[in-house]
Amino acid sequence: MNKRKVLLVLIMVTVLSSALFVVVFYPYGTDFHFEEQIPEGENRAVVIRFTWLKDCSVDVSFVNDTALLYSVDVILVDAGFVSSSFHIDKMGGAGATEVWIWMGGERDGNIRSLSVVLGTGTPYDVFLGQCENVTMTVTYDNGAIIGGRSMSFVSTGHITFILEENVTFGNYGLEVGLGGLGDEPAVTLGVDLPSEMRGKLWVFDEDHAFVSGWPRRGLRVWSSEPSYAEPLLYFEVYATSVSAVLLN
Repeated sequence: MNKRKVLLVLIMVTVLSSALFVVVFYPYGTDFHFEEQIPEGENRAVVIRFTWLKDCSVDVSFVNDTALLYSVDVILVDAGFVSSSFHIDKMGGAGATEVWIWMGGERDGNIRSLSVVLGTGTPYDVFLGQCENVTMTVTYDNGAIIGGRSMSFVSTGHITFILEENVTFGNYGLEVGLGGLGDEPAVTLGVDLPSEMRGKLWVFDEDHAFVSGWPRRGLRVWSSEPSYAEPLLYFEVYATSVSAVLLN
């Protein structure tokens, strides 16, 4: 083989190697997994923000793991490079770490589902907004820390909120805002209220609210007890329909 042919072969191998490296660095497919641990010694609260999602399902749950920051499984509608469809950005906020989970780039609307598992080493705020036609389920269980935190869903679609007794709280409970800003979803609530916690449900349109388990206290209001003292699980709901089963 003469020198010219040797040089040509080396160039081809180099180009091929570079192409293979790019494919590995920007994964291609339909299913992706991302996971991150809480940095050692850090105990700041975490804000999880979902934004710019469209026509997909989102499931958020907790696992009794004090080291886990988040575990995210993404399924795309069509195979593609994950960088063109889905993003996770983490940044330091004022007193809390913010994790942004969002759809964007060249393949808007390509996410079929997101499954997000959070740990029990720190408290979380969970916000979903600026989204369209999202079906979301949020389950607080397995020792999730809810004291003094909040959860919000502002999108068209459907939100199912579940809270079990096995949660951790102190002097404060959890504020839950569902709908608003013209984005009114259908809402399903299933709450097994922990002992020593009070519950209050306020619904903007009570004509489309079907509530069982807590006494009615007045116009648009149901609550477990007459007092609204902390620790309080408080719902403020703007919705096309509300189905709520609320247990003491």
